[in-house]
Formats: sequence, structure tokens, C-alpha cells
Amino acid sequence: MAAPTRLIVAQRPGQPLETVCARLRDWGCELQDCASHGAALAALGGELADMVLIDAWLEGGMTLLTQIKADPYLRYLPVAIAAPEDAAAVGAHALALGADDVLMMPIGDAELYARIRALSRLATMEIERRRREAVLAQFGVAPPPEMPGVPAIDRIGILLIGPAGGDQIQVMTALGGAATAAYAETAESALERLRRDDLDVALITGSSDHAELQRLCAAIRADLDLFDLPVLLIGRPEAFPDRALPFDWGVSDVLFQPFQPEVLRLRVQGWVRQQRLRRRLRGCLDGSHLPPTTDRLTRLYGHGFLHGYVEHLIQENLRSQTSLALAGLDVVGMGQINRLHGYAAGDRILAQLGGIIARISRAQDLPARLGGDRFCLVIDGAAAEDAAAAGERIAAVLAQVAFETNAGQLVRVTLATGHAELAPGDNATLLIARAFEHLVPFGLRQAS
Repeated sequence: MAAPTRLIVAQRPGQPLETVCARLRDWGCELQDCASHGAALAALGGELADMVLIDAWLEGGMTLLTQIKADPYLRYLPVAIAAPEDAAAVGAHALALGADDVLMMPIGDAELYARIRALSRLATMEIERRRREAVLAQFGVAPPPEMPGVPAIDRIGILLIGPAGGDQIQVMTALGGAATAAYAETAESALERLRRDDLDVALITGSSDHAELQRLCAAIRADLDLFDLPVLLIGRPEAFPDRALPFDWGVSDVLFQPFQPEVLRLRVQGWVRQQRLRRRLRGCLDGSHLPPTTDRLTRLYGHGFLHGYVEHLIQENLRSQTSLALAGLDVVGMGQINRLHGYAAGDRILAQLGGIIARISRAQDLPARLGGDRFCLVIDGAAAEDAAAAGERIAAVLAQVAFETNAGQLVRVTLATGHAELAPGDNATLLIARAFEHLVPFGLRQAS
């Protein structure tokens, strides 16, 4: 089974975060309560948590934040500070000390769930980054230079979407005026700008047109290049009686007016940090410098790295008793494509296929080319049905894509998909092979 999100909660005796903790437990999170700075440090010295939640008024709470961010082993662990809504100074202080988020109490279910999910995803990607670097080291590949934990505001590219005016001025003032900002007033111009420019985050202001906001979010989430772009909404409470609605539409995060400038800065930096991590995890897939572990044709991870990575994960998951699953992907009729259009055309199609698989896979999942026309997607913490769904999703997207040959001809490709889940006695070779044992072409699976 997938591992639950694990939190260390440092709070004053009397449990001022009792309601928040109860909701987190209801959602399946595992919490370790610590009533003092020392108890929290001791807990951090044991099994590593996914994140830390600190009561702002806990004696030594800010010192605990400082110690976590100064520790080379713990510094990438997401830390959120819980503070009363009127404690404006807390946000500024937490920002200066390196906090990843500030949760203003009281907090609604939809916002709390979104914030915990975002911090959990950040923790997952940090773990994945270190895991891949450990496997790369086995192949003699040095990791890229350390990425700063918190991106500098002046190096963030933001698209401000909405009517020009006070809200956008307020946002840029909160960000210090140093962020690189582009502007779009309509959904259509926003999509055109996002597809053309390399931007880190979209920030929607002053939107009371729910239909247009919903259309914009749907278009972003359906776009192969934009689907995981962070989308933040600055809204007015009266425009959203149901505060969960924007999250249902695909908004990543919501701040309601009036908001604290420091909290906006933290949220923007946190989402951009996630986006930079995604790019780093996909770095060998689209960079000009390809390590020897990369398949040169598709720019995915290659056969050797795939086996080393899966073996590494098997050892981790056997210790933690968590699940691991693989999706197997095979191009139906690749031999016929080579005979009809030539091997150069076949290679071009495989290269395009690899690029699409890389773009539509989550950053924390590992896409690889096993060899020939076979690809694999490794999903940590997933069960067999999760791998099956991921394979189906990739096959469904590719069924809508026409691949261009060297001669300009358009060719449709069908994927056959399979899946396998880690079982006792598995090694990398056995697990990967089992993902390809029962391949079913996408159209036939849909018909059945």
C-alpha cells in the first residue's frame, strides 16, 4: 500500500491545532505530536517525516524552523508555520527564516487539503531528486549543482491574468516589484502567452466570471505542455461563497482578499520551487547535455538506469513496506511502420513518442525506454491499478496524436499497455518483465 503522509506537529500543550490535526488524521495522515522544541528535534532524528507543522507561538518554534533549514540533511523538508489570522508579523518572520508556508488559522478544509497536498508533493519530489542522484552516482554521473531551496523573487516569471488595476498593483507590490511579470486580460491571450513564453506560475486576479475562469483552468490542465503549471487565484470572498469551487476547477492555490503580502510571497516561491524541481527531474529528458544513462534517441532514461533505479526502489520499499508498480508500454505494429516508412521514420516516431511520454508523466514518476519499441513508467507508492490507469492515460493521449515522418506523412500509433506490482521475491528484472507479460492494445482494452 502507498505510504501515508507523515507530519511532525510541534505545538503547545493543550493542542491549539487540535481541529487541524483531527482533519489531517481523517484524511489518512500520520501525525507525531511534539509538545516542545526538544521533542520535535528528537522526532526529526528518527524516521524522516514528509513535512513539519509548527505552532507559531510554541516556545522555540522559530528556532526549530531555523535549525531545520540550517541542517544539510533536513533543509529540504517542507515546514509550515500555523499562526492566527491577525498575526501579520509572523508571516514576515517565517519568510525570513525559510518557512515553506504559513497557514493562517482558522483554515477551511479545501485550503488545508490543498496546502498539505502541495507540501507533500514537494517532499515527494525532493526525495525523488535525491534518489535519482544516488542511482546516477552508481553510474559515475555527478549530480548537477545544488538548487537553492527558495527561488529568488527576482528570478521568477509570472503571468498576471485579469483586468489591469488595483489587484495587480497590490500583487506586484507584495512580491517586491522585482518579479518578471507578463500580463494578459483574457483567457485567450493568457493561453497564447503561456504557450509562447517560459513562465513559472500563472496568477489570476479580480476574476468574478466563474465560467471564464473554469474554461481557462480546463484549457491549461488539458494542454500537454501546461497541465502541471501552478495556477494561483487572488479572489474576493463574496465572489466565491463556496471556497472549494476554484480547486475543483483546477486552481492550485487560492488567497482571498485581504491577504498578507508575506503569505503571497511564500506561496509563489513554494509553487515555483515545485516547478523548478519538476524541470530538474525532467532535466536529462530535455537538456542539451545528456548523461550516459540516457537513451539518446528518446531522451528518456535508458535500460541500464531503469534496472538500477527499480532495484534501488525495491530495496527501499521492502524496508518501508510500501507499494511499487510499473506500467509497460509497447508500440503496436512498429515493425510494419519501419517497413512502410523506413527505419529513419520509425526512429523519428519513437523520438517524438518519448518526448510526449516525458511531458505527460508526473515529475516524480520515472519514464524509461526499455529497448526497441518498449517503454516503462515506474510509479513509487502505487498499486497495480494505479499503474494500469497511468498506462491507459498515456495510451489515450497518444491515440489522439498524429506523428510526422521524415517525408511529412502523418502516422497514428497505438500503444499496448500492461502493468505489474512489486511482489515478494521480485528483483528488477522480474518486475519489469512482468509489466509486459499481458499487453493489451489500447483500443481493445477500451472495447472490452
